Amino acid sequence: MQVIGAKSVQKIFIKLVFWLVVSSLVGCTHLENKAISKADPVSVKEQSVEKAEEQKTEQEAKQESKPSNMTAEMMYKVLLSEMLIEKKQPKTAFQVLYPLAVETRDKGLAKRVFHLSMRTLEASSIDAATNLWIDVSPEEDLPWKAAYLLDVRLGKLEPAIKKWQKYISLSDKSLEEVLVETSLRVAKSAPKLAGLSFLKKINDLYPNEPAAMFGLGSAAEEYREFSLAIPKLLESIEAYKNVESDKLTQVSQEIKNEAYYSLANSYLQSEQYQQGVDLILPRIEKNPNDWRLQELLARLEVKTGMLAKAEQRYQLVVKNQPNAYNSARLALALLQLERSEHIKAREHLLVLKKNRRYFSVATYYLGVSEQEQSFFKKAIGYFSQIKTLDYYLDAQLRVLEINFPRDGLDKTIKSIENLEINATKTLKDKLKLYHAKAVFFGYENKHQQAVDAYQQGLNLYPNNVQMLMSQAQLFYDLKQLERYESNLLLVLKLEPQNVDALNALGYHYVEQIKKLAQAEVMLETANRLEPNSFYIVDSLGWLAYQKKEFNKSEELLEKAFSLRVDLEVLLHLMQAKVQLNKKQEAIEIGKKYRNHFKNNSKLLDLLKRLQN
Repeated sequence: MQVIGAKSVQKIFIKLVFWLVVSSLVGCTHLENKAISKADPVSVKEQSVEKAEEQKTEQEAKQESKPSNMTAEMMYKVLLSEMLIEKKQPKTAFQVLYPLAVETRDKGLAKRVFHLSMRTLEASSIDAATNLWIDVSPEEDLPWKAAYLLDVRLGKLEPAIKKWQKYISLSDKSLEEVLVETSLRVAKSAPKLAGLSFLKKINDLYPNEPAAMFGLGSAAEEYREFSLAIPKLLESIEAYKNVESDKLTQVSQEIKNEAYYSLANSYLQSEQYQQGVDLILPRIEKNPNDWRLQELLARLEVKTGMLAKAEQRYQLVVKNQPNAYNSARLALALLQLERSEHIKAREHLLVLKKNRRYFSVATYYLGVSEQEQSFFKKAIGYFSQIKTLDYYLDAQLRVLEINFPRDGLDKTIKSIENLEINATKTLKDKLKLYHAKAVFFGYENKHQQAVDAYQQGLNLYPNNVQMLMSQAQLFYDLKQLERYESNLLLVLKLEPQNVDALNALGYHYVEQIKKLAQAEVMLETANRLEPNSFYIVDSLGWLAYQKKEFNKSEELLEKAFSLRVDLEVLLHLMQAKVQLNKKQEAIEIGKKYRNHFKNNSKLLDLLKRLQN
């Protein structure tokens, strides 16, 4: 894949790749964003949601909505309401059927009216129908469940608790099942503040119930409140460990398993990758056949840079569950693509292409594979097969990239503008096209036009971190260092733990030999968040060099070079050795890797100076 701009600032964007897929993966480090969101098999959590649904479907409720003593007029109203529903007029249908349900007080009709009220999306109609259902069927549990969920959505927490307790008293489910079901239903239907407040109250009612801890933690994960989710999920796991084995029900075991899945997702989403690996690995060693957890661990390993281990784990999942975990097969193919193992990747992608759900993503990456091998006609053939919205725009931009040398800048920009008119449905699509424009301008070294293209995108979405970072690179290339610094500071304001921004700005300060104390804090933070990243260790090594701590500098730079044989690290390391009176070592290591870097002019110049 081509890159724009010079490699300049301490590999801040290691590859400033062609951003065809903003939320997809241009490498396997974004597996969970678009191409892969979760494992294929229905999870315990999702099964629990299904169990929490009413035992009878809406169709059954429809069949029950005929009172035994129905008059001709009543029958007419029932049929009229059903006809209105077929014509997608639920509000009018509700206005016809609700008065009849009030008049007859028929249980089946009240249930049908409740289902109908949900289609209206009107809180007043839903409230009225729910209260009617409770009134005519106070001995049933389902109306009470509907009632408490509605109250939670409206922020009426005290009434919701009372109705929830009534629901418990009528339900034939165990307390464990109800607690888990409640957390799932609330997280799917209620706003975050109300939902978490309600579940905290339930947790307070049952402080020693592991399922209550899990319910709160699981919901917090759904709401992306990971600072609450992680400790609560860990608490539930520890609580279940203290339950005597003969008292650990099948439901308990399922909840315990689900707690690990939710934890792994929480660590992924909160970018605490190493912590996730440290927690999940011992669990996997005891439960090697938990393929869902194996896949989640592999995703965490990808994020920590443990690509070889991740690939082995994905291979294990695919081998043992060849039909169930297509997401693992896709991840494996993408890892192989990242290492240019196209034959292996193609084998997996062709299998996935036969699956309707994976057709577009598999076809897209088959095209990417052919493009990276310079088989452009085959690549375009694959890209042209994609018609679905998820990858259509990405595929079209790939085709533009392939044809760019032939078509030139003006025709390519015109094509992007046509796509903007005909193929953009969302803000994300528009941003993607602005980024593509910027990249094509970059190909022609029209950096200012690229900056302007990014600015158009930022005018629509001022806090888009990817665009801010990419625009920052251009500011650096244009030597507009104040604007470069400004962009990175904004990124860090939006995402204080953005590793690339921390490293980029920290290294910039080191290069300028200013604000070194701030630079050290930034680089140490980046290193803590992403340990053993060669470019961060290199930044720390060069910081030590600028502080004249040459022994420390040499140690860090040797570590960085052992992590990745990189030209800039080599140049830094050679200079550190010179400061330690190890000039001959510097020359020898430079000569050793001279051919590796194709006699790079910077390396040759440094060697020449040292040998004179």
